[in-house]
Amino acid sequence: KNPEPSTLYLDKLLSIAVFNHIKPVVIITKADISEGLAEFYANIYRKAGFPVFISSSENGKGVEELKEYILSLKGICAFAGASGVGKSTLMKLINSRLAPTSGKITLGYNVKIGYYDQENRGLSENNTVFGEMRAEYPLKTDLELRSTLALFLFGADDIEKRISTLSGGDRARLTLSKLILKKANLLIMDE
Repeated sequence: KNPEPSTLYLDKLLSIAVFNHIKPVVIITKADISEGLAEFYANIYRKAGFPVFISSSENGKGVEELKEYILSLKGICAFAGASGVGKSTLMKLINSRLAPTSGKITLGYNVKIGYYDQENRGLSENNTVFGEMRAEYPLKTDLELRSTLALFLFGADDIEKRISTLSGGDRARLTLSKLILKKANLLIMDE
């Protein structure tokens, strides 16, 4: 039997993660597939060396169950799973953009979070590229801000463009340039 399309997509994500030296975590919800099939796929991914978390709750509400599991992870990791499994919810919980329904999330000492939102919602449409950087980092020198923008291929003419006129790729580069100056030690990227 051919694998489900979502399984092929997951395999592609895992390949990309491994190529980029990221240790992915496979999250499987029993709400998506039968228990036997969940264990079948889990064993395949475990044999390939990937940590696997199987959520026992229905309707993809397994975020609470991940708490202890996530605490055991160290270094760089990626969460890959089907829609509705709780990946974005988990990232929003860690980043305090969403309150937990029970318990609490406590970050370690001196943890500084950098959050990359795939829709780049943190940008002000009326600002120029340079104005956006200045608003975020008022104490940085012009040289520091311009140098950072140059690292992300924003030239002298580009930094005067309004954000509302930027392409999606330009917006992503601007968001990343803002993140790099934050000097975060926990980077959360919701893709």
